[in-house]
Amino acid sequence: MKKEQSTNLDQLRRKIDTVDHKLLILLKQRMMLSQNIGRIKQDKKLAIKNQRREIEILNNVKRKAVQLGLSDLFIIKIFKLIMSESKNKQRNNNT
Repeated sequence: MKKEQSTNLDQLRRKIDTVDHKLLILLKQRMMLSQNIGRIKQDKKLAIKNQRREIEILNNVKRKAVQLGLSDLFIIKIFKLIMSESKNKQRNNNT
């Protein structure tokens, strides 16, 4: 590989590292919000799982994914994992 191509590759990888870091920060923020929601649900004796809200979130992200040119199946998989971890955080408010 030419030096110029190697430099461009390194630059792009550093940009990906930056985006990955931002994603982690946003996921941390989301989990903190989920913990707060969990406390409210616990105080009000509400169920952790809210099927209607989950469907609403999945429909919203699917629509936005398509608008952004992303694979809706890919985004749905990611958000199902995120929501699963969010419910875990709500159940275990101390972690």
